[in-house]
Amino acid sequence: MDFRASRIISVCTGVGGLDLGIKVALPDARVVCCVEREAYAAQLLASRMEEGALDPAPIWSDLRTFEGADWRGRVDGIVGGFPCPPVSQAGQGLGLDDERWLWPWITRLLRESGAWWGLFENVRGLLSANAGREFGEVVRSLAGLGFDAEWITLAASDVGASHQRERVFILAYRNGKGRGRKQGHEHEAGQPSEQG
Repeated sequence: MDFRASRIISVCTGVGGLDLGIKVALPDARVVCCVEREAYAAQLLASRMEEGALDPAPIWSDLRTFEGADWRGRVDGIVGGFPCPPVSQAGQGLGLDDERWLWPWITRLLRESGAWWGLFENVRGLLSANAGREFGEVVRSLAGLGFDAEWITLAASDVGASHQRERVFILAYRNGKGRGRKQGHEHEAGQPSEQG
């Protein structure tokens, strides 16, 4: 499979920053649908689409009600920066128990849509919050769907920004469809390894 001409569903899209990064890396890729619940962000997405800065695509407002089966065979990838408050140092540390923990709906979308790859972003705290419980859940759920995963932690300053803001990026791909080597792995005790 080839990433370059992928058709993508963007979830927790925000203002489209991850989508723009995908377009730089994969100029022939196309976002075919966005899922964003925040009205201001959705309005900004629509404006960016009208300006031509983002691919024109429908914007769905709720990941929990979004039907991935409707997109089966029509998408290759799912991308998104899912909400970080459940694992952020600034949050309450509720993790899986936080109503904003949307990872189960992302895995449902991966399963229902048949997408063969995904790229997900979150704060560095995802790796260590609650002794790695949430990151372990992410990796285990991906493996349960038949995905391999690689991850890396990058600071905004790594790409020229004047601040640190570390983020973890997770690339997931169906077994046998990736690059053939892993950079990240899960320790036996469920603790994530530090990559980067």
